[in-house]
Amino acid sequence: MRAMLIAVLFAAAGVTAAAQEKEDVPSLLRTSLEDKEAIVWYLHHSGWAIKTRRHLLIFDPVEPEHRPKKGEKEPKGSLANGRIDLEEIAGQNVFIFVSHRHADHYKRSILDWKTSLPYSRYVFGWDEEGVPAHVVKMKSKEEKTIDGIDVLTIDANDEGAGFVVKVDGLVIFHAGDHAHWPGANESFPKEIQRVAAMETPIDLLFLPVATGMGDMDPWITYGAYWAMCELKPRVMFPMHSGGHEKNYKRFVELTESGKVPDYPRGGSMLGVLLKEKPDTQLRAAEKRGNRFHYREGALK
Repeated sequence: MRAMLIAVLFAAAGVTAAAQEKEDVPSLLRTSLEDKEAIVWYLHHSGWAIKTRRHLLIFDPVEPEHRPKKGEKEPKGSLANGRIDLEEIAGQNVFIFVSHRHADHYKRSILDWKTSLPYSRYVFGWDEEGVPAHVVKMKSKEEKTIDGIDVLTIDANDEGAGFVVKVDGLVIFHAGDHAHWPGANESFPKEIQRVAAMETPIDLLFLPVATGMGDMDPWITYGAYWAMCELKPRVMFPMHSGGHEKNYKRFVELTESGKVPDYPRGGSMLGVLLKEKPDTQLRAAEKRGNRFHYREGALK
């Protein structure tokens, strides 16, 4: 079964997006992975689903607004097209992480998933009022072990938290809305350096590279590249540009060509020389449902 999974994952690297949407996701979800191995799906904007050996982690799952055209049929939900179908993931050990309350990261309706996913756990990066008792609410700069998963939060400088998650031999850092937003922003590097000081190699890094409106501001681009140099993750996925996914590819191109914009002078902290680019794999999601296979410290 495992040999079949690997064959499917490698073959998918060359298939069209339409063919990928027809993949047998339930079979992929049922297949046993090894420690330090993951299958990653891009959902939308800052939303990701990550299948590890024993868990399915879902971060900031928000469906974009969509009004079907006359005669258009709404596609059936699946991770293969970046949509959460509760029936498809019902047998999984699901953890749902939400970084903060902004509408592009959180919709309260996800609390209703508990009915279909009775063994799911929710972890919120802020003190949301009126939620069920099973929702774990974490403050900034807090550490907890939740059903065998170690979670550390950073103080995201827009709102809420970012999550450092240690699970099944992997270290995953989803930064939420933590970015070097335009203007003086001393809190951004402090939290990045706090994670770097852990001296725990990060396998998968998810970091904003654009505003919620899809603008690639030089401050954000420079800050994301600087953070990658500080953290030295094995893999980095640009995010926070749902509907403008071309920005992910643009960030990768700027980084790999060495054309990251100069630091916008006048700020207060990041006016320092960039460190040498680490040996990090950058990968840009092009559309919802794009899938990636992480194994042996690299994307395959």
